[in-house]
Amino acid sequence: MKRFDPIALRVVGGVLIAIGVWGGLVFGFYQVARQPLKTYPDPAVAAAYERTLGQAAAAFFGVLATLTALVGAVFYRAQRTQKALRQAEWLHRQLAEISADIILKFDPDGTVQFVSPKVRIYGYRPEEVIGKPATTFLPPEDHEPLKRRLAALKRGEAVPAAAFRVKTADGRIAYGECRSFGVYEGNRLQAIWCTFHDLTDLLRLNRELLEKADALAQANADWELTYDTIGTGIAILDDTFTIVRANRALGELLGCPLDRLVGQKCWSALHPNAEGMSCPFEAALRQGQWVMQELSLPDGRIFVVRAYPSFKGNTLRRVIHTLRDVTQERQAQQLLEQTQRLVTLGQMAAGVAHEINNPLNAIVGMAELLLENLSEETHRPMVRMIYEQALRIGRITRNLLTFARPRPQELVPIDLNRLVQEVIGLVAYRLRSANISVQLQLRDPLPSVMGDATQLQQVLLNLINNAHDAMANQGGGQLTIRTGVDGAMVRLWVDDTGPGIPSEYLPHLFDPFFTTKTVGKGAGLGLTIAYGIVTGHGGRIRAENRPEGGARFIVELPVAPCETTPAISASQAPSRSSPQEPPMPMQILVVEDEMPLATTLQALLVREGHQVTLVNDGDAAINALAQRDYDLILCDLKMPKVNGEQVYEWLQANKPHLRGRFVLMTGDFLHPAVQRASEEWGVPILHKPFRVDELRALIKERAQTIKGAS
Repeated sequence: MKRFDPIALRVVGGVLIAIGVWGGLVFGFYQVARQPLKTYPDPAVAAAYERTLGQAAAAFFGVLATLTALVGAVFYRAQRTQKALRQAEWLHRQLAEISADIILKFDPDGTVQFVSPKVRIYGYRPEEVIGKPATTFLPPEDHEPLKRRLAALKRGEAVPAAAFRVKTADGRIAYGECRSFGVYEGNRLQAIWCTFHDLTDLLRLNRELLEKADALAQANADWELTYDTIGTGIAILDDTFTIVRANRALGELLGCPLDRLVGQKCWSALHPNAEGMSCPFEAALRQGQWVMQELSLPDGRIFVVRAYPSFKGNTLRRVIHTLRDVTQERQAQQLLEQTQRLVTLGQMAAGVAHEINNPLNAIVGMAELLLENLSEETHRPMVRMIYEQALRIGRITRNLLTFARPRPQELVPIDLNRLVQEVIGLVAYRLRSANISVQLQLRDPLPSVMGDATQLQQVLLNLINNAHDAMANQGGGQLTIRTGVDGAMVRLWVDDTGPGIPSEYLPHLFDPFFTTKTVGKGAGLGLTIAYGIVTGHGGRIRAENRPEGGARFIVELPVAPCETTPAISASQAPSRSSPQEPPMPMQILVVEDEMPLATTLQALLVREGHQVTLVNDGDAAINALAQRDYDLILCDLKMPKVNGEQVYEWLQANKPHLRGRFVLMTGDFLHPAVQRASEEWGVPILHKPFRVDELRALIKERAQTIKGAS
């Protein structure tokens, strides 16, 4: 059921009551007024007066009723207006309460007349703001813009939204956007209403977004830089095997511009015209995870390829393809394996050389005894040949040990002529077997060079091996080695009569892993090593083609500062013994596990008039030394169980007075114990095979020491 307006009901009730009151009053007046007419003498006149009085009363009552109704209507409208105003004020307060913006009312001069409770976000209560100029809450820099804004509103102009800074109660600066409009009476500004929307959080978020955008841009730039500078080739593929993006390294690895790589199939980029080849892309899709494959290209390079699929749900998005050139790693691995084999071979060679030197020493000793005592001249040339060839074998084993055993660089004056002859002795058989003749043109005298004999020997061996390989393929040829002097440099030429070096190879000849040999014939490091050694000695090495055909390598090394060319060991055979002063008889202990050499030494020493005690191991030597002292102790280095080094250490601990009588014999002159014995202990070393003259010199020196002590 429709409800009646309570205000209307109250107004209608009031009007009816008023009309009733007015009606009663008019009726009473009418009754009072007509009483005299009842006694009026002329009834007709009295009736006329009564009608006139009734009409006047009715008219007056009508006027009063109309006025009462009008007053009621006015009262009703006033009540309705007041209610609407109260409702509007309530709605205004509610809107001000719930509004996200601060609502303000200013007078024309900018004084705050009203502010919504939202002002608390800046730390103020509304009563702290009302009645104060707006400039109170703005920093000085914003006063002038506010004044211009008020002036524009006074002129009746519309003002756009503007940003202002606000001083908060705790002294911070907040930011907001102000929208204003004026309330006018005629052309006169009466009030200004304003909404102030806080932008502090928005600006902070915007600043954070900008910072994150900058960080993202920097991260993207870093990624782009990394992507284009990383040494690994990277390609991004779509689900059709097509390259959609590639980095600079991939273009360099494949020798293809990036704009040509994009759009190619991955297998086409790696193997032109090889569609359908097995690809890690397919394996990655099948397995749903990253896969790796190794690809060997026709040009000999080896690549490790990895494929990383990226899925979104079950849908393939992209495949990241990486490509890394591992050719040098594989070559280095092969070189390491080859080096390990060479180390093993060197150890075997050292062992063989040691085993050879022991019986060789016996041969040299016996040959010397025969030459000194043989009376028949017909047999002496044959014995002399045995003696000289045995010494030659000794030099070969010594060179073999020098080359097989790595050791720290030791710079000493080197006779390059002698070095050439020693190296040729090592490779003579190999050259002869390949039908290669050798011609030496060595300048004599030749200044010494300062160098490491082992390293320079390696340089010469590498050059000779290259010449051998070049000539062996064509059935033989001639190797010519020359030495000479050019100012402050000693020069070495190594010429061959092979096919020569292609001109396009000459600039790369000393590059690591560059080789003109077939697969398996060389690692491409021999000339690189030679280059490093020569330049490390302050010299130069270069290659050229001989005008008459074949290759030529030229090595230049600085002349040694002091001319101290090492003397080449003499190998002249001893002459027949002549009468000499007999040596002082001595008690000599010989410790040698090789019986042929031990008996040879015993025969030599007994013939010289010495008393010899012979033992064949270190234990027996220690037992003998524990029983008595000896004038001289000749002890082998390498023996089973207790070796020569341990025998000396026993002497140090138990009979230190015998240390000066100890002599070490060895066929391995590069053994660490040899250097220690010579440098730290001061022990004389007899290098096998040694000559009788060397042994006699030691005995004579010891005899003079004993004679001086007595």
